[in-house]
Amino acid sequence: MMKLIKEADEKVKNNLKDFSEQEIREFIDSIDFDRMAEKLADDLGIKKVTIKVDPEFNVDDAVRNSRGTLYIHFESNNLIFKEGGIFIAVFSKVVVEDSGARLIVDNGKLYYFAPMRLTWEFDTYLGGGSAGADLLFKMYWDGLKWIVKYTR
Repeated sequence: MMKLIKEADEKVKNNLKDFSEQEIREFIDSIDFDRMAEKLADDLGIKKVTIKVDPEFNVDDAVRNSRGTLYIHFESNNLIFKEGGIFIAVFSKVVVEDSGARLIVDNGKLYYFAPMRLTWEFDTYLGGGSAGADLLFKMYWDGLKWIVKYTR
């Protein structure tokens, strides 16, 4: 009995390296970034968020690090708009972007983990500058839907 349990445990995919390139590609292709954009727009009270996935991303060329993570970069459109009030006088660019988004494996299942950050650029000082803050939630894509977990 113990041997069967051990063999079953060994068959569970414990990290990204246990998945084939095809399985990873199919999972990545399933990620609904449009739904992510809708969710961000709703949760943040923004009229519209357009997610721009890094066009350079390619599963075949991706480098896996020692933890088996695979990085995908996204960035929203610039959230400064003409109704932005005083903020348009201070910030030249405000975006929502990933802060280390990656694929992870939990209990033999792939997830896309997307911690997010609000970053801004300002031109009010000589040479400009930038800063940012982590959003108080993280998003996970499980292959079918987005799961939102708040960190407050």
